[in-house]
Amino acid sequence: MYSNYEKMLGRLPTWVLVLAAGAVLLASAYTFDISWTVVIICGVFGLMGLGSRSILPWMREAGVTPNQLTIAGSLLSLAAAVCFAAGWTPAGCLLTIAGAALCDVWDGLLSRMYNLGTRFGSVLDSVLDRLSDGFIFSGVAFRLLADGEFFSGILALYATVTAQVVSYSRARAETQIASCEVSLLGGRPERLALLIYFGLIGHWLPGLMLICLFQSLTIIRRMVFTYRQLKADIRAKERATRCPPEWKPTE
Repeated sequence: MYSNYEKMLGRLPTWVLVLAAGAVLLASAYTFDISWTVVIICGVFGLMGLGSRSILPWMREAGVTPNQLTIAGSLLSLAAAVCFAAGWTPAGCLLTIAGAALCDVWDGLLSRMYNLGTRFGSVLDSVLDRLSDGFIFSGVAFRLLADGEFFSGILALYATVTAQVVSYSRARAETQIASCEVSLLGGRPERLALLIYFGLIGHWLPGLMLICLFQSLTIIRRMVFTYRQLKADIRAKERATRCPPEWKPTE
């Protein structure tokens, strides 16, 4: 899920990432009055993410497996959903970072670094990622609807549904074409980043609007891309059918 982001992060100097993330976090904390305890924990999580390749060897020595990290991430996401539903938004955001972000990055990295990947692990990761997203967005939707913020609550429910369809549309398309790895900022990393950021600053509406927009556009783009690929395949087969067989002289 995060492989493209890992490649992008690998091309950037660590100090650039630290300064950029720190500047955004500090500016947001000052502007929106975020608790400094939350800011410090976010900073620690960020450093843990950047130092993943140093942390994972310790996990390997301790016998931690990618599937265990996947399951742990889902349980943390469920805890985040409970916190969101109860109105403990900062706790929900921090648990989302720990579960849906860090654990999901670590299980993939650990799998690739030590060749621990299995076909079942790939299926387990995909299924639990979908459940985790459903937990988190459902928790947010429950809290917003309970607080009488009906438009934001409906957007959160729509985001819950489209988050699943974004993944399903690619999986279903790839049963018909070779690859449908196209997006429009509607992937899991983007939706989680927007959810966490706008949750921390206490403004759900603009964040949910962006999530719903990007996910809807991603679904549309994947359907259009698949349609064009299938049409191209049909035309190629028609041209091959119309092409006369190679003429060979008779003896």
